[in-house]
Amino acid sequence: RFGVQLAHELGLLRRQHNETGAAQSTEALAGRIVVPEKRNGHAIWFVGRVLPDQAPLESGIEETKRYLALPGPRPLLGYERVMGEHQVYVTEGVFDYLTGVEWGLPICAIGGTYLPAERLQALQSASAVVGVLDNDMAGKQAGERLAELLGPRFLELSLPEGSDLNDLGRTPRGKQRCLALADKAMKHLEENRHAA
Repeated sequence: RFGVQLAHELGLLRRQHNETGAAQSTEALAGRIVVPEKRNGHAIWFVGRVLPDQAPLESGIEETKRYLALPGPRPLLGYERVMGEHQVYVTEGVFDYLTGVEWGLPICAIGGTYLPAERLQALQSASAVVGVLDNDMAGKQAGERLAELLGPRFLELSLPEGSDLNDLGRTPRGKQRCLALADKAMKHLEENRHAA
């Protein structure tokens, strides 16, 4: 109902030229799993991900990227899931986020390893922010930055080396293992608060 021109402006469609040179519109996120960020029941942003075992969709550089998002600032994925919660989970990637959503966790994703501090406002009321970040160098750097921004209420879970939340979710009793790690971290936080 909004028209093709607006879809192009939003980045949902793009113009490409076929072999005859004629321009045609194609879906920007075609062939990807698309995850929306919703606010008040409306999608405000999309990110699409190629499945790990999927071949590149086209020969162009942009099309072979694992993630492709709409243009503009990247929001905190899951903002409404964590607003007003006392204990929240923060992860990096879309599939990690979807794993936490499936488990019913108050979880959000920063969509990589960096998000500007002002986009973390949804975490202001949380007394504990549990980082479930990838156990690699980039994830460790993201954890250090979140610890600087959030202070002592940030707790980072130690996942198995080289894994992420989605990897853990695909193992037997993955959810129970994650929650056990979170409980242990919360007890440690409470002990430190009482000692202070």
